[in-house]
Parts: sequence; C-alpha cells; structure tokens
Amino acid sequence: MRRIWRGIGVALVCSLLLTFFSASAIAAKPKAGPEFDHTQTGFPLTGAHRTARCEGCHERGIFRGTPKDCASCHGNASRLPDATRIPPSHIPVSAGCDSCHRTSAWTPALFDHSSVAGRSCASCHNGTTAAGKPANHIATRQSCDACHRTSAWLPAKFDHNGVAAGSCATCHNGTAAVGKPSNHIPTTQSCDACHRTSAWLPATFNHNGVTAGSCATCHNGTTATGKPSNHLPTTQSCDACHRTTAWLPATFNHSGVTAGSCATCHNGTTATG
Repeated sequence: MRRIWRGIGVALVCSLLLTFFSASAIAAKPKAGPEFDHTQTGFPLTGAHRTARCEGCHERGIFRGTPKDCASCHGNASRLPDATRIPPSHIPVSAGCDSCHRTSAWTPALFDHSSVAGRSCASCHNGTTAAGKPANHIATRQSCDACHRTSAWLPAKFDHNGVAAGSCATCHNGTAAVGKPSNHIPTTQSCDACHRTSAWLPATFNHNGVTAGSCATCHNGTTATGKPSNHLPTTQSCDACHRTTAWLPATFNHSGVTAGSCATCHNGTTATG
C-alpha cells in the first residue's frame, strides 16, 4: 500500500513540474495571434506586413532576435520564402529599401534625388539602370538636369543661355526639336530673328533690311497676310500705306493722285465716299 501511495506522489510531482515548465515556455514565447500587439517588439506592422504570415518572417517559430532592417528579409541572401527579393534589374544602391519603397506598396518607388550630385544623372539614367534618353531625344551633350527636374520628367525646359545666336536650326530642324511648320513663310533668317525662347508664338518679324516695295513677296495671302477681299484697288506697294509697326490704321499717300479723281476711290465702296 505504501508503494502505491509513493508512486502516486511521484506521478503528481512530475505532473506539477511538467505543467510549470510548459507554462514558463509559453510565457517566454510572444503570443502570435491576432490579439498580439506587435508594436511591443519595436517593429509595428504596416502595409503589406499586416497581412503577412508570422512564419513568413519568423523562421522555425523563433520570434526573439528577428532582424528589423529591410535587407535582412528582402535581400538576395535572405532565405525567407515570402519576402520579395531585389530584382536583378534593380539600380545599384547602398541605401536601405525604405529610402524609396513603402510597405503599403513595393511600387511605385520614389527615389530621393536630394543627395545626388549635379550633372551625374546619366550614371543611372542610361537606359539600363534607369530610364534614359528616348530614341527621339534631341541631340545634346548636356546633363539631364539641364532641362528635366526630379519632381517631374516632363515638361522639359531647355536653358537656351549660351546657345549661339543664329544656330537655332541646329536643333530646331523638325527631327531633334520642333522645326518650321509646312506653312512657314519662306525665309533664310534664323529662328531667333522672329521667335523668342520664352514663347514660340507670337512671332515678331524684324522688317529691317527688307527692300521697300517688296512687301507682296511675303504678304501674298499664302506666305503671310495679304490684301483682304475688300481692299481698295491699288498697284502701290503695301508700305505705301501700311507700317510694319501696325498694319492698321493705314495712311494713304495721296501724292501723285490726279486732281479731281478723288471719287474714283472715294465712292463709298472702295474708300469712304
């Protein structure tokens, strides 16, 4: 009988010890259920991390000592099955993933160009590492940031300072950059004789050097504005009445008009009657 009670006592002690150690092990292991407050670990779950499986980050059920930096999980050396890896086409970078990426979405990535040295754009924007010049880009040896901004690639604003006067057609040839439209007046002058870099239109033509009496060469209704249909009949040149500073009002030079012939024009139709 004594042996029976002794066996019962040993079994009871073993059961109590087993219960104690099991409870201690559970207490030492963080609760990984939905009710667990992950902010207690110093790594709050945000974005895609909120729906990730616990075992996707905690290998073999080990919670303590899990790294908190991006590269430990998302680096190519990581063995975690659920973590997105850095693709082979990724630009070379030593910055942490969270410099450009967010936990809410891996893409689009926002790169902070604030620490990038000026004029070094092509180091990454070479068409392989990052987007480079398109095939229809104007021929230029200037750095990207001479025209483009990191806040928005387009529209691009070219700084014409330093461009030699009269050399516009080198780029503005219809291929490298916008050139003369098909309805442009025939001219051998450079673009900057009429156009300004601040605005392509309106164009202001410099009539200095134009031979007097040759207005109709351009002002023929096709190349440039010509006589309207209600213009009075005349064989005189435009500049006999009009000025290059303003087309209207026109001032007719009556010198040479035969006395007594006023009504030929001033009949209420051709001119005021």
